[in-house]
Amino acid sequence: MVAYAVTEPGAGSDVAGLRSTAVKKGDKYILNGSKMWITNAGVAEWFFVVAYTDKAAKYKGMTAFLVERGWDGVEVGKKEWNMGQRCSDTRGSRSRTSRCPPRT
Repeated sequence: MVAYAVTEPGAGSDVAGLRSTAVKKGDKYILNGSKMWITNAGVAEWFFVVAYTDKAAKYKGMTAFLVERGWDGVEVGKKEWNMGQRCSDTRGSRSRTSRCPPRT
C-alpha cells in the first residue's frame, strides 16, 4: 500500500508552504522533512512524498519521490486520535537524511 504524504506542519494543505527538501548527492537524493495527517501511514510500505529540489523555482522546483518505509532515516509516528474517523490510521512521518535512489 502507498500513502500520500504531502501535508506538513505549518503548511497544512498549502503545497507552496512545504519545507521538505531533497538534495542530490551522487546518484541519490537526500530527503529531509516532516509530514502529517497521512492516512494509512501505519500500514503503508511506500510513501508518495513531495519535496523541494529547487526552492527558487517555486512549484516547478518540487519533485515527487516514492519512499520505502524501511529505508534508513524514515520514521513513522504514533497514531493520531481523530474525532470522527477513529478507524482511519492517520499518522505523521519524518525523513532525516533518507537516501532515495534514482528511478530505474
